[in-house]
Amino acid sequence: MMAYYTLRFQIEFDFRDAKQHFGLHKFKNYHQTQLNNMFNLAFLALVAAKVWQQQWAIKLKQPKLSLLDLKTIIKAQKTSKAF
Repeated sequence: MMAYYTLRFQIEFDFRDAKQHFGLHKFKNYHQTQLNNMFNLAFLALVAAKVWQQQWAIKLKQPKLSLLDLKTIIKAQKTSKAF
């Protein structure tokens, strides 16, 4: 029972991350195909970001690197390349 309850929270956290970091909260279309596409894209981006997050955590020796930290690192890299 406890394992299922733990999975429930992981699913909720994944939805929160997909909404917060990958634009799922901005999606306003409600056709089935469009919803499927948006959910699939948001969760694909989330999985890719989590893999990237783990790689950066190892590279920077920061085990508690968050997705927000990862976004900040990427923005800083892009900004520094622009100048």
